[in-house]
Amino acid sequence: SCSFKAGGGNPIAENLLAIVSADGGSTCGGTCSVSGLEGPTWSDYARPQPPYERTSSFELGAAMMGGLGPYRLCWGANIAESDRAQIAAGNCTSVPYTLGTLDMRAYVRPDPFGSRPLSQCAKGAFCAINLQGYALPNGTTILAAPESGRGVTYTCNDLAGSQFAGFREFVLVNPGVSPFVRWPLQDEGDLTTNILMDMGQAVGMGSRHLCLCYGGLACNQPNRFKLDVGMMIIRSSLGDELFTCQMGTGANCTFQVRGKYLRENDTVAIARIDQECRTIFDLRNGVQDVTTMPFSIPVARARNVTNVIVNESEVSEDYIAEFNVGQVSFDGRYKVCYCASLDDADINDTTCDNGAEFSQDAGVLEIFRVLPEEFECALGRPCSISARGPRLLSTDRVLVDFGGPEICGDIGPREDNETGNVFIPLNAIDNVNYTSFNFYLRTLDRAGLWSMCYCASFDNNDEATCNYKLEYYQNLGPLIVRGPSVGVYPCIQQQSCSVSIAGFQLFDQDLVQICPFNATHACSGGELCASVGPEARTGLLSPLSANASVTTFDFGVVPIGSYSLCYCATGRNASHPTAISCAAASDLTMNAGELKVRGATPGQIHSCVEGSPCSFVVTGHGLAKTDHALLAPLDEECGNTTGVPNGTFIPSNVALTTQDTESSFGRPFAFELATTGGRFRVCYCVLANCSNHTDFVIEGGLLFVKGLEARPVEARCTLGQPCGVRTKGFGLNEVNDSI
Repeated sequence: SCSFKAGGGNPIAENLLAIVSADGGSTCGGTCSVSGLEGPTWSDYARPQPPYERTSSFELGAAMMGGLGPYRLCWGANIAESDRAQIAAGNCTSVPYTLGTLDMRAYVRPDPFGSRPLSQCAKGAFCAINLQGYALPNGTTILAAPESGRGVTYTCNDLAGSQFAGFREFVLVNPGVSPFVRWPLQDEGDLTTNILMDMGQAVGMGSRHLCLCYGGLACNQPNRFKLDVGMMIIRSSLGDELFTCQMGTGANCTFQVRGKYLRENDTVAIARIDQECRTIFDLRNGVQDVTTMPFSIPVARARNVTNVIVNESEVSEDYIAEFNVGQVSFDGRYKVCYCASLDDADINDTTCDNGAEFSQDAGVLEIFRVLPEEFECALGRPCSISARGPRLLSTDRVLVDFGGPEICGDIGPREDNETGNVFIPLNAIDNVNYTSFNFYLRTLDRAGLWSMCYCASFDNNDEATCNYKLEYYQNLGPLIVRGPSVGVYPCIQQQSCSVSIAGFQLFDQDLVQICPFNATHACSGGELCASVGPEARTGLLSPLSANASVTTFDFGVVPIGSYSLCYCATGRNASHPTAISCAAASDLTMNAGELKVRGATPGQIHSCVEGSPCSFVVTGHGLAKTDHALLAPLDEECGNTTGVPNGTFIPSNVALTTQDTESSFGRPFAFELATTGGRFRVCYCVLANCSNHTDFVIEGGLLFVKGLEARPVEARCTLGQPCGVRTKGFGLNEVNDSI
C-alpha cells in the first residue's frame, strides 16, 4: 500500500490530490494524462485524512498494474466530486499546484536473515537465489556484497568502485543474473513474481548481504546496487579437518564436524581416500561403493547440531554437528564427504540421497588400530616400548622421531643405520595375529618429546607396506626421552657460578659434574672428573632446586675456560624400567652442554711508554667485541674502583676493545696517549653493557707505563770532568735506555 505525508497549507476535506502521468505535455493546471496505475484498492485521487493539521496524510492503496518510475502530484483546494471526471478526461485545471513527484518502484520481499530455503545454497553446488516481489522488471540483478556477513554492520550504500574484481570469492556468478521475468497473474492485474537468480557455483561459506539493482545494462558498477534485499547463506563444513577413531574398543566411531549453518538433515558418507566426493556413489542404487567401507553406518545423518555462541551479544554462523558411523572393522585413512542438506542431483525430493549431492570434502577420518600410551626412555641409553591393539602383525612397523603427534603421517622412514627411525617388532612370527608385542629402539640422543607413529601393515601408495610417510599416520603415543637439553651456560670469572639446566622429566635426585670439555665425546666415559679449581664445587653435585623441566646447581667460582656438564637424570619414578640410581660417576653419561666461563687469563703483564700511544692485548676465554677495560690505580680493587684520574690516559681511563678482530681468546685495547708513567691495574668487563665501574670485576693484569717518576730541575757537572745524571722512574733499563 502506498501512503505519504505532505506538509504545509491548511488542509480541509475539499482538498484533492491527483496522480497523473509525468510524461511531456502532462502538467498540473493544464492538460494532463492519467497515470495508468491500477489495482483493486488503488485510486489516482486522495483527500487529506483527518485530523486536518498542517501535515496531511494521504492513502492511495496498492497499485498492481502500471509503469515504474515518476508520476506528478497535482493539488487542488476546493474540488467537488464532479471534477474528477474532468481530471480523468485530461483536464487538470482544477488541480493547478504541483506538489512534487511520486516514484513507483518494484517491490522485493526481503529476507533479512537468509532464513528462507531458497535464500540458501550448499558449498560446491550450483546456487540460485529466489527473489520474491512485485513488478520486478527484466534486468533485475543482485550482488552478494564482499565482507558483509551476518554480524557485520553493513548497508548497500557502502559498495563502491567501478569493477567487480574480488567479488567472486563467495559465488562464481556475482552479480547474479535473472532470466526473462514472468508475471503469472498479469492478465488478472497482478504483477507478483518469483525470480531465480543464477549465482553460479557456491565457493564460499557463511552469509553475505544482497544488494539489488533494477537497471539491467545500467547495473555495470558495484555502486549502482543500492537496495538491500536481505541475505543469502552458503551452508558448508569447514573442510580439511582431521577426525580419528579407535577400532577394537567396542565403541562406535563418532566425530564432530564444524561448519557454517549446519543442519539436522546434513549427512556424511565415508569414501576411499582417493575418491572425489561428488562421484562416490548413488544411494538409490544399492550404495555399491559404500558397502565396501569397514563401517556399519557408512552414511550417517547429523545429530546434536549446535550453534557455537562465542558472544551472547552476537549471532554466530558457526555450528557443530555430530555423526555416528557405527562399528569399525579395519583401520585406514578415509575421506569424509559432506552433504549440506542438498537436493539437486535427481528428481527425488529427498536430500542427500545421491552421491552428487555430497559436494564437500569435510576432511580425513583416520582409524587407529593401536591403543595410544605414554612411554619414557633415558637419554643415551637403550630403550624398548610395547604396542597393543587387535590383529597386530609381524609386518607392522613403528617410526620414532623427534616432535609432537603432528609428525605422524608427515615424516617418512629413514633407513640410515645410525639415524634410522623405523623399528620392527621383536620375535614376531609371520601370519600370526598379536594383541601386543615389543619394539627395541636404538639409543636416542636428544632429550625431549618424541612421537611414535605406527604403521599397521598399511599401503597407501600401492608400492609396499610401511614405506611411505602417510602409512605411519597412527599415533602410538608420546615418548619422553628423559634427560637434560644440550645448552651453553655462561658464567663470569671470579663470580660465583649458578646454572639452571633445562630438560625433561628432571628430578631433585639428579646429579651433575663439571668435566674437561670434549666437543665430540662429552661425558661418554662416565669417569669421575678432576677438580677444576680450588674454589669450584667438585665431584657429583646435587641441585639446589628442581622441577620436571629445570634443575639449578651452584658451581662456586670456576676458572676461565670451557667445560662439559655431565648429567644423570634418575627418573621421577624409581620403579620405572628406565630409572637410574645415579650413584656413581659412571651413571653421569648424559651431556647437558657446555659451561663457558668468560674472563681474562690471570697474571698478565702489559707495558707502554709514557708520552706515547698505549696499546696492549688482554688474553682470556670467551672474550667479545663488546668487552671494555678500565685502568685503575694499583692499590685499588677491580669492581670497587672508579679508575685513574682523568688525563692519566687520553681520551679516558675506559676503552672499548678495538673492533678489527673476532678473536675470543685475545682482545686488543688502544689509548691515544699515556701521560704518566707508573704501574696500573687493568680491570675487565665482559658484560654486554659495561656502564658502571662495578661491572669491571675481572682482573685483566698489570700495566707498566715506562717513564720518569721525577725530573731534576737542573743537572750540574764540571767542564772536562766525568758527568752523570741520576734518574728514578718505572720500567727503566740500564742497557736500552738513553738520554
